[in-house]
Amino acid sequence: MQRALVIRHTVLATTGRGFASEAEASPGVIKVVMDLFERHMNSLDRIRAENEAFRKEINGKLDKVNAEMAELRREIRDKKSVKFPWLS
Repeated sequence: MQRALVIRHTVLATTGRGFASEAEASPGVIKVVMDLFERHMNSLDRIRAENEAFRKEINGKLDKVNAEMAELRREIRDKKSVKFPWLS
């Protein structure tokens, strides 16, 4: 209840055009705004999770390429025959 009063007071005090009307600060409008805000935050959480999964995938591929490059460097340093798998 206290939180709803704080939200209502905030909505009444400021909006994009300066002041809100009583209708704009009604519990129904506040609920709709809070629901939209919650959906937006859930969407951001989903996007963050997708980005994290993509980052892990890319880092795994980079680790694989780095390991292959390290192996090629060792072969060159040891003056062994160098094989380039992408040329075969």
